[in-house]
Amino acid sequence: TYSQWECFGGLSLLTGNKRETTVQTLTHVVLLCLSVNVYTKIKNKIAEEHYKDKFLFINNISFLKNLDAITKFKLTNGLTTCKFKPNECIFKEGETASSIYFVKEGLVSCRSKRKEIRKLQTQSCFGESGMLLNNKRALDVYALKPTTCYQISNDILNEVLGSNFINVILFSIFTVQIKQNPFFK
Repeated sequence: TYSQWECFGGLSLLTGNKRETTVQTLTHVVLLCLSVNVYTKIKNKIAEEHYKDKFLFINNISFLKNLDAITKFKLTNGLTTCKFKPNECIFKEGETASSIYFVKEGLVSCRSKRKEIRKLQTQSCFGESGMLLNNKRALDVYALKPTTCYQISNDILNEVLGSNFINVILFSIFTVQIKQNPFFK
């Protein structure tokens, strides 16, 4: 039995399967209905906006700007969204480095033996040094406030950039640093 503002039929809508039960009214009822077509349009629009947001984010990361559009497209598809609560540990020193993180919004603290080394905000990248240091994390990283990060795994980086993805990332980082250096300008 369903009462006011409860919904039914959602599983069929999500899975595309046929309905398994019959629903009959017991009293006078007014229903609000969401058709498969409208649901699909809404879902696709949200997915498109989310993808555009990720792609624009990737385009604004300094060391990824040098990559071609197809590579950026592939990296965008490989991004995972992670949400962290205040004081939540993102990773600890010594753990295996299996991904890179980008701060979408929020604030993170990078610490060594409880001493804060630096804070990172929007569009900052962290976790890449772990791949350069024998695949071990060099610092503890905690969210200081509600934080959303994009995460990309080593597997995706390897798939998109090739087995020498570390060299590609290092080259991109060095290129950005050289462009920012007044002597080389």
